[in-house]
Amino acid sequence: MTVERHMKGADITAVNSRRAVNIIKEMQREEKKIVEKWEKGRLCPFPGILEALGVCPDAAERISVAGAGGKTSLIKALVEEYNARNLPTVVTTTTHMYAEEKPYFLLEPSEEKMIQILNREGKIFLGKKAEAGKMQMPDEVWMEKLLQLSCPVLIEADGARRMPIKVPGEQEPVFRKETGRILYVYGMDAIGRPLEEVCFRAEEAARILGKKMGEPVLPQDIARLAMHQRGGAKGVNKAVKYALIFNKTDLPGKKEAAREICEILQECGYENPILCLGNLDRRYTQELSSAGRGEHRKR
Repeated sequence: MTVERHMKGADITAVNSRRAVNIIKEMQREEKKIVEKWEKGRLCPFPGILEALGVCPDAAERISVAGAGGKTSLIKALVEEYNARNLPTVVTTTTHMYAEEKPYFLLEPSEEKMIQILNREGKIFLGKKAEAGKMQMPDEVWMEKLLQLSCPVLIEADGARRMPIKVPGEQEPVFRKETGRILYVYGMDAIGRPLEEVCFRAEEAARILGKKMGEPVLPQDIARLAMHQRGGAKGVNKAVKYALIFNKTDLPGKKEAAREICEILQECGYENPILCLGNLDRRYTQELSSAGRGEHRKR
């Protein structure tokens, strides 16, 4: 190979390398979670969920997450944000949630193992072993010990059978008295699809909305469910901080639908914070980021 041909080949390699780097950077930008908050009639971007909610990380809040369409993904995203601040975080449930085969899951009441996992992983998912690969709420004595820890505790407060939206059951949601903040989740992938296909307890939702089971879910339907006393407002203590979370707004057309819901709620005088999130399920369903691992502050 001549020097000229060698240099030409090197130039092509350099160009391809730069293209590869640019593609990787673009993919990273796309994978970054989308966090927007409805403020003064528009969606405003925020660097993270905690910032958008106005949560002080050092406050060690007890946050209950209810609803459908991304509760666990939201919890994992919050854990990562706390871990990025070098804060260990506890996750548990007042009903049931899936118990993953990961080193940060603990299904027995062992204080020694809990401390070991928190120090090693920066996070722990705690519960009592249940059927079908799930974990349930720990025994009351153990639950009270968890809630006395001086670190954030995140609580999954109901189930939805992996549906995007739901209507709570008679005994749901299960909010502990220690809860200081409630996040209620709706999956925007329900929009445009038949109610019976996307809603847990669809018959009850049809009665609330006055529509047929086969009719598509519209933005105004989610707005109505969110405000209804048998829907998103069920069991909510007015003294507790509360926010609506619209998940999967990264899907085609779903941000526009979420914006329409926000406008409807605003016209109805709704004053609680509303967040629109995207890319959560893609990032957090499989595995928590290792960014928070290592040395964590002992609480």
